[in-house]
Amino acid sequence: MGGRRRDLLESRARKLARPTAWGALARSAAWDLRRDCVPAFVPEPVARPVIEWPASYGHPIAAWFMRPLLRGFRHWATVVRGEMEQRGDGIVRCRAHHRGGVIEVAIDYLDLPRIEDGIAAEVDLYFKLQHAEAGYGRPNVVPGGYLQPRSQAYDHYCRLRGLPGRESGASVYGRFGTSYGASLRRQAIELLEGRPELGYDGGLKMVPYVQSLREAAEARVCVDLPGRGPFCYRLIDYLSVGACVVAAPHHARLQVELEDRRHIVYARDDLSDLPDLCAWLLEDDAARRRIQKEAGRLFERHLHYLPLTSYYVSTMLEALGSGQG
Repeated sequence: MGGRRRDLLESRARKLARPTAWGALARSAAWDLRRDCVPAFVPEPVARPVIEWPASYGHPIAAWFMRPLLRGFRHWATVVRGEMEQRGDGIVRCRAHHRGGVIEVAIDYLDLPRIEDGIAAEVDLYFKLQHAEAGYGRPNVVPGGYLQPRSQAYDHYCRLRGLPGRESGASVYGRFGTSYGASLRRQAIELLEGRPELGYDGGLKMVPYVQSLREAAEARVCVDLPGRGPFCYRLIDYLSVGACVVAAPHHARLQVELEDRRHIVYARDDLSDLPDLCAWLLEDDAARRRIQKEAGRLFERHLHYLPLTSYYVSTMLEALGSGQG
């Protein structure tokens, strides 16, 4: 553990040594002093339930990953913290109360499409992030959308969309780590770098998070690839800034449909058409800007933490009203 911690600290120190890192951090700090970006319209749940939320989690990463959900729940519901048993790999258990009814709820944030069948059989409602395209044959298992645990994509998306350098950066952009999906990511980079006219930038070199958001906002086309699971944080980042995204097929569901050639453009599974799709979007300004607009609208209406948690709370209320509790 000591070696891993030391490697992490050294990696952060290398990032902070770059001049661009200080500019990104200063920009983020300045933005934090301003009012958060808020979607123009968010459908409100029909009632304000009580959500009984665990005082402690079963895994340390849950506290980080659940931050956007807990933030939204506090907006739409009354949240009380209490001790409750937490079981399962990558699952948070909670309860929803309304008008004397109560339901057991599981939120499965594991970055794999599988579910815990035993827990799904115990609870009234099971939200699954990385929800398999084919489903699970259980009516109580519903898509849980996807989250970006960092707050900047939610709080500053309107400023990122309004940058004066919009579409002045990379023609095709995609910056990736190698912890997961390294083989596919290297393949995509090789395909894109093999077409110099695409002006590809990014690669496997990581930068401070706010800098990566700015780079995506200024790019003309952004490339999304899977991580450990079908969806990755990068997709939420791209949609938040209203990017034109070309993606490997996700084979998983959000709580809202990502429509090909409307919100996003899907390449083939083997990525053989990835360079050609990028070239088309660079050439066709009208198509690219239409997809950018629809991507930004989808984020504001469904994937920002406020509409996402409104969906969660509304689904809980529906379960409470259907007599499941």
